[in-house]
Amino acid sequence: MNIRIVSQQDIAQNSTIKHNQIEDYIFTHQIPLIDKEVFKPSERDFFQKNGIWYKNKFVYTKFLEKRFREIQRPDIYDSLAIDFLENLVGELERDDKSKPRTKAILRWLSRCFLTMRGTHVALVLNGSKDIENLFWEKLIKPIFGNEKFCIIVNDDTLKMPLSDIIKEKVFLKIEDFTPTNENKQKIEELLKAVLVDKYLLTKSYPQQKIPVFAQVFITANETLAYMKKYHTLFEYIHILDENKIISNLAENTIDLEIKFNDEKEIDIFTDYLAVFDKNNSARLQIASHFIQKDEETLDNKIDAFIQAIKNQNKVYFNNVDDNDPIMYKELEFAFEKECFIGQDLAKYFNFVYGKEIFGSNPKFLILLKEKDKMFRQELTTIRVLNENKQEEILFQGIRTYKEVGNKKLYKITDYTLPEEIVVPRDKIIVNREGNQRLKYSYEDTDFAKKAYEEYDKADAN
Repeated sequence: MNIRIVSQQDIAQNSTIKHNQIEDYIFTHQIPLIDKEVFKPSERDFFQKNGIWYKNKFVYTKFLEKRFREIQRPDIYDSLAIDFLENLVGELERDDKSKPRTKAILRWLSRCFLTMRGTHVALVLNGSKDIENLFWEKLIKPIFGNEKFCIIVNDDTLKMPLSDIIKEKVFLKIEDFTPTNENKQKIEELLKAVLVDKYLLTKSYPQQKIPVFAQVFITANETLAYMKKYHTLFEYIHILDENKIISNLAENTIDLEIKFNDEKEIDIFTDYLAVFDKNNSARLQIASHFIQKDEETLDNKIDAFIQAIKNQNKVYFNNVDDNDPIMYKELEFAFEKECFIGQDLAKYFNFVYGKEIFGSNPKFLILLKEKDKMFRQELTTIRVLNENKQEEILFQGIRTYKEVGNKKLYKITDYTLPEEIVVPRDKIIVNREGNQRLKYSYEDTDFAKKAYEEYDKADAN
């Protein structure tokens, strides 16, 4: 059958359009006009509101489409995903049917599935990276969407404006991050917007409210303490025995991943989610709260690390010797010179605490600089150009040694901060560029600015 799109004018002008052929035509006045695209996860692909048609930017997975169908409650309370959850919370072998912690997670997932709006509760899962990743990759993303709608929040993501992180997302996974002041502030603003306000105010004027739909899943461990203000909104699960969880469900981690790749398992599980918390609008209750022990906080560990460096406490760094004897020998040599090696700090810290907490030394240094001015000291020689256009040394950098592989050394005492270095009038620094020059003090700031402009212009030519 050939279908034609025609208007009322076509009918008037074309006598060949007969009433008995009416099924061969689509009339323009019958085609809904899409006014605009919006992000509305709770609605269908196309929906009408107040007489206006909208196209939904959110793309449904085939599992989420069950929200719009009548799903019968499964006869058997059994699926790989539910067994997985019962293992996570240690309720697999529990005889009674209450299993409050399993049902708390099911209710959390079901509420999000049915409403496609974030709740005021964040799920925290700690203790095993493999299990955390299984939960995210094999449950959350297949059900709720891909990376476009489910985003990981870490150091890289936190470089983005908060509105870009939150806007048009349905799930946020917060991993450990470098707890700089900027990152901590952004995480606090994120949690407030997602768990409490359900909107984010734009920075621009006039301010606008960006609606928030996202649910929060947290796998951060070391940096969980920096979210203390919101701990009462965390459903907390700590994995005690990763191997037991896996062995109860499969032969090994890979085998468990393969089992989760069977779409039938997710299909059965989403049948539960479609009916488990249906018609329940009561506020979610938390079954297992998070309690932070002060002595375990990352802040305390960092403070102890800094103090050990200042005290040149070799015993504190014994784990460095166990993991990398050469690095430990270099550290010992640096201590003998009343110094430490800046580029190895993150590795020291990770060795001391037996796991990789900081993967990037530069990011760790940013944090240490906020903690203690010792890490902000000037390291390298500063040369200036005098009024006779001759170079001279204003500050002598710290000596390096072949015994430490010529790595840059930081002084533990008697160090010099950049702001303590004063550039005399009629002189400018020649081995620094741009904003790097501005961290020093100047006897005549106005002269320095003009001199730098002329120097940069001449250098460019």
